[in-house]
Amino acid sequence: MEAKLKRIATDIYSFEDLISRNSLYVDKTDFIHEMLTGDTDYFFLSRPRRFGKSLTISTLKAVFQGKRELFKGLKIEHLDYDWKEYPVIHLDMGRVATETREILNESLNNLLHILAEDLNIILSEAIYAPHLFQELINKAYKMGKVVLLIDEYDKPLTDNFGMPHLEEVRILMENFYAVVKASDPYLRFVLMTGVAKFAKVSIFSKLNNLYDITMDSQYACMLGYTQEELEDNFTPYLDKIVAEQGLVKEDFMAEIKLFYNGYKFDENASTVYNPVSFGMFLKNKGKFKNYWFATGTPSLLMKLAKEQSLDLTEMLSRRVESIYFDAFDISKLQLMPLLIQTGYLTIDNAEIIDGRMRYQFDFPNVEVEEAFLTHILTAYSTDSLPDTTDLLDRFKKHLDSENIDDLIQELQSFYASIPYDLNNKASTEAYYHTVFYCIFHLLPYRFNAEMHTNKGRIDAVCESYKAVFIFEFKHNESAEIAMDQTKTRGYADKYASLGKPIHLVAINFSSDDKNITESKHEICALN
Repeated sequence: MEAKLKRIATDIYSFEDLISRNSLYVDKTDFIHEMLTGDTDYFFLSRPRRFGKSLTISTLKAVFQGKRELFKGLKIEHLDYDWKEYPVIHLDMGRVATETREILNESLNNLLHILAEDLNIILSEAIYAPHLFQELINKAYKMGKVVLLIDEYDKPLTDNFGMPHLEEVRILMENFYAVVKASDPYLRFVLMTGVAKFAKVSIFSKLNNLYDITMDSQYACMLGYTQEELEDNFTPYLDKIVAEQGLVKEDFMAEIKLFYNGYKFDENASTVYNPVSFGMFLKNKGKFKNYWFATGTPSLLMKLAKEQSLDLTEMLSRRVESIYFDAFDISKLQLMPLLIQTGYLTIDNAEIIDGRMRYQFDFPNVEVEEAFLTHILTAYSTDSLPDTTDLLDRFKKHLDSENIDDLIQELQSFYASIPYDLNNKASTEAYYHTVFYCIFHLLPYRFNAEMHTNKGRIDAVCESYKAVFIFEFKHNESAEIAMDQTKTRGYADKYASLGKPIHLVAINFSSDDKNITESKHEICALN
């Protein structure tokens, strides 16, 4: 008789519930043990949305509550730990209303009273949340040193990006988190988690003993699944899908990796899968689709992309030091650091240049890349999501038929559909390139931007099954100049050995017309 597989849980954030419901748990308790027995007791961890932060907090809570029975058969059971009970204050900022400073303060107070009741503590009627927070810690300390677990610490701030009262909220949260530093003698352990790391919030400016493990090699794989963990824990589930659908397992596994793996939190660490995306993939019987992006709308990111004239090709080729993305000023948001911290970009390459480590970033996987590019097209075009399937089908048809005239007309039509008020703000070369990049990168063909050759840099190359298309762009110049550059520098030479027709396409964008005003096309003669 076939053994019943454990439940795949993507909506349970309580470790105790996960274990009691006999759901599958990928054992990460060796990392937990390391945190408990290491040289520091104050931690900060940033990870993308829905990546296992809340479950990690809950697991620590169960350990500090002495619930050893929940850890039977897990790694920590066999490691040296005393299982002493401590009073635990678990602040889940996801439960807090954040619309205004006043609502936030009241909601924090309500949450603190609930947490106090859990510890059989009666709080005063203090109305200022930081004061009530200090009172809760002081009274909990009478039962022993306090464990403080704060999940989604940044939510009150991220919920209010762009709002006129953001500074009021920031000051309230600065004072609230300053209580942690003031309570140092009363604390046994602190973990704060979130998505973004802000430079001007007191947990970083005043908590100088807070150990940031976000990009620490020791903890790079604590959240998410490595390839080894995936195969060790999920092979029966994957084998069942393969058998039911008559798939080739090797091809199936390669596609899963391409879609959901790729997150890297240290230059030397293994990549990891998004646990929620992969879990949803299994629950949907191996259906490849976007799961993670669908759980939240990236409206702020799209707004910043427009305001800061996102140039995707430049951004993905840029090399930066860690200080660039380590933390940022909430009042001066920059798109690329935010994309890195929120998981839309991940480490692709790292090397030492002039004695300093420089990082290059890329999309972690197909799931994130396709969804992000689709939303960029939306942000750069209309207020509603365009029918990208129909749009991309038309572009694919023109490439398959090698009809460059219709391809150019399709591009012109798309640029012309962009509302004037948006287009008027986005007449830079980066804008036109980004729209072009999004469209062509979403096609089922090999596409590269800014390809380097020994004679120069090609703006874009698309290789279909039948042909190669080399694009050179100019901005407020002429298509003739672009074509001359393409031919003079021999951009086609790199692709001559493929034995396919090579199309040279020169395009000039006009800021005045907000569109392509001129193009030239030649088929390169093969020697």
